[in-house]
Amino acid sequence: MIRPTHLTSLLLALILCTFACGDKEESPATRPDAEFRKYIAGFTSGVIFKDSEINIVLQEPSPKFTVAGDELDRSILDITPSLEGELIWKNDKTIRFIPSEKMKSGTRYEFVFHVAEVLDVEHHLTEFPFSIYTKEQGMKVEVINLKPYEDTQLQWNQLKGWVVAADYMDPQLVEDFIEVELDGKDYAISWTHESDGRAHRFYVDSVERKLEALTLSVSWDTEQGDFESSGSVDFEIPSINNFSYRNAEVARDPEQHIRIEFTDPVDATQSLKGLVRLKDYDDFRFEFESNVLKAYPSERVVGPQVLQISKDVQNSLGYALQEAIEVEIDFTELKPLIRSAFNGTILPSTNGKVFPFEAVNLRAVDVDIKRIYENNIPQFLQVNELATSYQLSRVGKTVLKKKIDLSSQRALDYGQWNVFTLDLDELIRQEPGAIYQVNLSFRPSYSIYPCDYPVEEDGFEDMNSYGEEDYYDWEYYDSYYYYVPGYDWEERENPCHISYYVNRRITHNILATDIGLIAKRGKDGMTYVAVNDIKTAQPIKGVDIQLYDGQNQVIARGNTKGDGTIMIESKDDPVLLVASRGEEKAYLKMGDGASLS
Repeated sequence: MIRPTHLTSLLLALILCTFACGDKEESPATRPDAEFRKYIAGFTSGVIFKDSEINIVLQEPSPKFTVAGDELDRSILDITPSLEGELIWKNDKTIRFIPSEKMKSGTRYEFVFHVAEVLDVEHHLTEFPFSIYTKEQGMKVEVINLKPYEDTQLQWNQLKGWVVAADYMDPQLVEDFIEVELDGKDYAISWTHESDGRAHRFYVDSVERKLEALTLSVSWDTEQGDFESSGSVDFEIPSINNFSYRNAEVARDPEQHIRIEFTDPVDATQSLKGLVRLKDYDDFRFEFESNVLKAYPSERVVGPQVLQISKDVQNSLGYALQEAIEVEIDFTELKPLIRSAFNGTILPSTNGKVFPFEAVNLRAVDVDIKRIYENNIPQFLQVNELATSYQLSRVGKTVLKKKIDLSSQRALDYGQWNVFTLDLDELIRQEPGAIYQVNLSFRPSYSIYPCDYPVEEDGFEDMNSYGEEDYYDWEYYDSYYYYVPGYDWEERENPCHISYYVNRRITHNILATDIGLIAKRGKDGMTYVAVNDIKTAQPIKGVDIQLYDGQNQVIARGNTKGDGTIMIESKDDPVLLVASRGEEKAYLKMGDGASLS
């Protein structure tokens, strides 16, 4: 059941830069026989980055396991096309293939894992086939801004820009193929690179504004094996005596406003009332950021508008614009999106077991709920925090997939952010002590965003309601991305193209409990634990406290006193604390000497 409530706050921009493979006439990914689940708990699949590692997780420890980090015979993993690398034991259940070089972009790799080399298996299940795709490479070069070092000294400026890649791009190669030229001079470029190799910011210093306008050119010409690209971006360096308007756009972060860029810093002491306005609207609050002016309307503005800028607007030196500006801007509908309205992972029983989320320009969402079984949680927390979901398929199972309509008994403005609540009690039968992962996503047919034509949604999974007894799914190890026919990286931010809807989702783990925990491990082998009721903040007496070691064995146990505390002695350092009150559970990962809550 969905309960809608109105959200008055405006859009907080949510940028989901997810890239997937391009449109390929490929056969579907290899889907292993479900019988292999007896032996294989999870495996890398889907669309991955080219610098990824390949993991295979066994259902039980292998008798062939030696030591974590030891190499295995490479012949037990066949790869097509050929890929060199190292095959190692990560632990007694996990085998990891580490490529010695990055995989090719936009390529399908087929794997055959010879299971019988590490486990005793049935004769017809000796070879486990699976496949992955690597992302299609793509890149975009953009000049962000030109700003003076000082607002009152306009001659010398710094230019900022960036190179954004769909997948890993070697920072040194990026630095080598980008060139900046102005007035016949090649400029030195300084760089900062994101660690994932997909965002590269560049800076050009000492760009001089002269008496005449000049054109700066950023050019590139690269051939990186499986990727070729060349082109240029031109950017006008205005005359130092020319204070002028550059561009304007509607933005919504953190709230709706007009972002206006000028060639010079704007005089922050000048009253802009009536000087910067819309043709039919004049109630704005202004913020100054050097040569960028932000105009915030006092109420929501919609539809096409005319922005008017008076020629009396002045720069930081007191010089006015040479001419008045009148330009059309469009306060278009917000793009369809969802975001979580729930903080943390603990869900107290105060208002029932409801999960709040926010949606805009959507009539429905797809809900996918996975259960991490109570007896598997210590294993889950070996490689996760409560909020993460690494290797989920080893310890959990999908219990529901369903389309949920975002309907309401009263009128809602679906073009604004609204809060909805997902009633978990009405959707699933909850297991006490279990953790539930709630995944929400949406598809083109759920969008209310105005497009000139319907958006096809071939490749999206049919969502039906499944009972807990009759739903069976082969869970993938770490498949975060998928692609659909017609995917185009260049269209990933266009709500009227199928590419916009690929991999847009929110994921949240939820533990329904009223038990609050604080623990501190001392150097004397004692662990102090304090337990309180999250709803009332009162201490809880008689809570069963168990401490676990790294092998998921209980190493100490006791019950809290009347003040909700207990001191527990254990020879070994605990890695997990489990608190129980009847069927109600709470969990706390622990570390040496740490104070945790």
